[in-house]
Amino acid sequence: MYYIDSPYPIARINGNSPFKNCIRRWKKGVKEYKSVVFAKKDQNINSIDDLVGKTIAFEEEFSTGSYALPIASLKNLGYQFIRTENSTGITAKTIKYAFSEDDENTAVWVLKGKVAAGTFSSTNFDKMNLGEKSKLKIVYSTIAVPRHMVCSTKAVSSADNKMMMSVLQNMHKDAKGQDVLQKFGKTSKFDQFEDEKALMVTITDLFKNI
Repeated sequence: MYYIDSPYPIARINGNSPFKNCIRRWKKGVKEYKSVVFAKKDQNINSIDDLVGKTIAFEEEFSTGSYALPIASLKNLGYQFIRTENSTGITAKTIKYAFSEDDENTAVWVLKGKVAAGTFSSTNFDKMNLGEKSKLKIVYSTIAVPRHMVCSTKAVSSADNKMMMSVLQNMHKDAKGQDVLQKFGKTSKFDQFEDEKALMVTITDLFKNI
């Protein structure tokens, strides 16, 4: 069995039943991204400390770039999070949060002052309308993680796994393979990680406290 997804669900599954092998999928030409936390330039918010007691917007709880990566990274720095509607358990390191259900909503909420800050992937931030982006500033960036991953379970034999991974990593080298890749969510190619084992440890540890 093979599993294709972004790092957060991959890490959740890997924590319970480790994958045998993983390679990287360049989804829409993107091999990796970071998550960024942004606020309006005209607001006195220049660091995560400035968000304590205020509200940050995430997209949805299944998103890697717009929820899991930023909240896990900030929790590892000692910050705590509660839903906006809660009023108990607030400490000197507590940030409130709400789900916008869409990255575009997150940007609008920040620009209109509904929330103090928002977060989504660096890729989406770079693609923002220039007029809107000119009014925003990045106050925090996470580590970079793979855009998408392809992993095999222990049920796949070593021989079959080696063959499949080889096929995937060579598809971009001819026209027929490129056509198939484009039809699969505009994939550019598949390739190996520099240090797969270290990467799996990093992302599994990062997301374990969500």
